[in-house]
Amino acid sequence: MDWKPEDLLHVLEFPAQDPALKKKNGCKILFEDGIYGEYVVFEEQELEGCTYSEGRIVWKKSFYENESIVKPMKQAPSLRSETIDREVNEALTNLYVGLGRYARGEKLSATRFVEGHAVDRLLSETHLLESEVYGYPDIFGNDRRFEAIYLNFRILWVKCYRAITKYRNLQLIY
Repeated sequence: MDWKPEDLLHVLEFPAQDPALKKKNGCKILFEDGIYGEYVVFEEQELEGCTYSEGRIVWKKSFYENESIVKPMKQAPSLRSETIDREVNEALTNLYVGLGRYARGEKLSATRFVEGHAVDRLLSETHLLESEVYGYPDIFGNDRRFEAIYLNFRILWVKCYRAITKYRNLQLIY
């Protein structure tokens, strides 16, 4: 590669602090105004095997013409369920397993089942229950932008999280 991350920062005139945690093709940066960002630079042929959401070209050399690379060739697997029944059953199973593990003293595993797996199952079906208001869901995580996308369900989730915090205070006895 004929570029260095420092060169890219200079070209784009980012008001950034020194880049930290450098990667092979880019780095993580913290802008002077407190905004965190990451960037990675790929060669065109490297994009063929990458999974990414549609983007835009921020900077290119004047002779470069292939703007089709903004759309990925490889689609990410969908995190959205096609039916409600399976996901509700999975969420209930996750809650049951999680509470059982909590009762046995396996608190880390219980937390993952109750607050992680069960919630993920429910998030994967929300699009079937409520229309999206802000139509830009993240292809890598159903929890990203959730509150902006589903206005009615964000109220329900606040209540759910209050209930989840209460289960930690329960004394379960077998």
